[in-house]
Amino acid sequence: MLKALALCAAALLACAAAPAPLTSWYWQLSGVVGTNHPATLYDIDAEGASAALVATLHADGHTVICYIDAGGWEPYRADADLFPASVIGRKESGWNEYYLDIRSPTVRSLMADRMDAAKAKGCDGIEPDVMDTYTSRTGFTITKANQIDYAKWWATTAHGKGMIVALKNDAELVTTLVPFFDFSIAEECFKYAECQSYAPFVAAGKAVLLAEYSTYSDAKCAKAKARRQTLVFYNLNLDGKKYQPCP
Repeated sequence: MLKALALCAAALLACAAAPAPLTSWYWQLSGVVGTNHPATLYDIDAEGASAALVATLHADGHTVICYIDAGGWEPYRADADLFPASVIGRKESGWNEYYLDIRSPTVRSLMADRMDAAKAKGCDGIEPDVMDTYTSRTGFTITKANQIDYAKWWATTAHGKGMIVALKNDAELVTTLVPFFDFSIAEECFKYAECQSYAPFVAAGKAVLLAEYSTYSDAKCAKAKARRQTLVFYNLNLDGKKYQPCP
């Protein structure tokens, strides 16, 4: 039994099955979510999703993963005022978002609340984003050890609530964290020559879901398929206007 599923069992909860290599996926985090795609796994924004939408996707046979910003503070979120100024750091380049002090118990408590809200809507799993803050100028002294501890907390907490969880990006920590996570999501690993770093997930029988924001490429599709990784080409806004999965 994989450690991730064992953690669900230990909590006396049944998690959804961890997606296997080459699982098809559809990712949309803004706009009205299109529900007519045949992908096995849907990844949507946790706050923007409704219980009715999740129920519709379930009725069509989809597994529903819900996105939560785990390492950044977004001023437009409904719970933004609950984060004290002391845990909000530097602005992330290019985004209306600020790094969070992931060492803070307050941050973890608020993230657990977000997980509960996603669970109440029926989400089968979680995509925690911004899980590599130790590599950035956050305004806090966040070490690799702090990041690993936070990632393990996320995995354990999500499993304790009966949800599966993805490791988002963070190629450097894959080997350490693959036992704790059910699958992985990687953005532009071709651009940064990181795709092979996610091989331990495939070796463990877990999906590797790749998103590229470049022009569709048969060559990239062939390489991803050879690695048993699922590649889809999206636009950066993830608004449903571009969805080009490899065959």
